[in-house]
Amino acid sequence: MRVLVAVVGLWRAPWALERTLARLRECNPPARVALDVHVFTQNATRRAVARAAGPDAALHALEAPDFFVRLQRAYDALDWTRWPHALVLRPDVELSRCVPVARACASRATGGVRVISGNLARPHVFHNRDWDFGYLVCAPRFFAHWTVNNLTRTDLARVPPLPPGFTGCWRTCRDGARYEYMENVLRRHAEHRVPVGTLDALGVGCAATGIFLEAAADTQMDAFQAARREKRLALLADVLVD
Repeated sequence: MRVLVAVVGLWRAPWALERTLARLRECNPPARVALDVHVFTQNATRRAVARAAGPDAALHALEAPDFFVRLQRAYDALDWTRWPHALVLRPDVELSRCVPVARACASRATGGVRVISGNLARPHVFHNRDWDFGYLVCAPRFFAHWTVNNLTRTDLARVPPLPPGFTGCWRTCRDGARYEYMENVLRRHAEHRVPVGTLDALGVGCAATGIFLEAAADTQMDAFQAARREKRLALLADVLVD
């Protein structure tokens, strides 16, 4: 079986992709599952991709400022129906554990399109965990429902229900916030009876790496250095007073 691994996004933490692919091979052995890796990015060289994703990975130059526009262009660049299943991942996040692709897609509980939730929680309309880190797509042709060009105008009077497993405020947001993009995605899935969910039942998530953790570390280091500087100034002031 061949599985498409579409890596879409800015090339900020290539070691994360290297670890993710190694983890995927733990429960998808190469003797049974071939991972066809296609990298869509705007700031990586052929050599960098080969180091992280392997010499057989395909590199596609991609210029797009928005994540969902990147998804659109990645979708348009390939015939996704060539593969029975696909994984869509960002290159700057790392899978928490292996995704057994064939087993997950054979299960009604984890089939369809499954969001691989981020490991950090924060309030949002659709899901209180990051939901643009990765996806398991059990029928790749249905990923067209997530692309910008395939969406229609939102029917403001008909908001689809939030699927099980997602934790956003959705139709109960205090400020009346809406997320029309995901309303359209869910409506298309409902029309074609393709489930949308998460992989939480398998304990699979994505950990933020690269620029996210670097930014957090920089913030912590700045605070640490500021505290040390304040302490030094206080000690110096005591010496001068004496």
